[in-house]
Amino acid sequence: MKVLRGDKERVLALIRATEELSARAGHAPTPLELAEHTGIALEAVLDALELTAAARPSSLEEPAGGGDGDPGSLGASLGGEDPELELVESRDVVASSVRTLTPRERRVLYLRFVEDLTQTEIGEAIGVTQMQVSRILRHALERSRSYAEATAARADAGSSDRPAA
Repeated sequence: MKVLRGDKERVLALIRATEELSARAGHAPTPLELAEHTGIALEAVLDALELTAAARPSSLEEPAGGGDGDPGSLGASLGGEDPELELVESRDVVASSVRTLTPRERRVLYLRFVEDLTQTEIGEAIGVTQMQVSRILRHALERSRSYAEATAARADAGSSDRPAA
């Protein structure tokens, strides 16, 4: 990030003013006190303070201040498992398994589980009996389930090949 010379000078002036006012008052000065002391506009003081904070990022080893008596580090508080990740993976497996089905099987699944039609209504829509619809559904679901199980087995086998972190 390129910092303009005027911004650098403002930051240095604020650092000096902060040290001076802190020594005098015994506490860190407010942005308004810094603006009055330096003659810099309050908005420019706030911008310079943001710039100063950005120039000195917090350490990931810095205590996070969790409040339980054991603050932990800032780095330990970042990230984590996304609860939606498993749902995304499941949707991907379902979408992939449906692509392995015939167009007729996909249509029957759509009519049954998206349009919420009965087997009799599906039969009327595609020109087969309710019993044939039942067979198509059972066959499509079995194929889809087999594909999903094979995909999960491949994923498990792949994860066991990776070294533990």
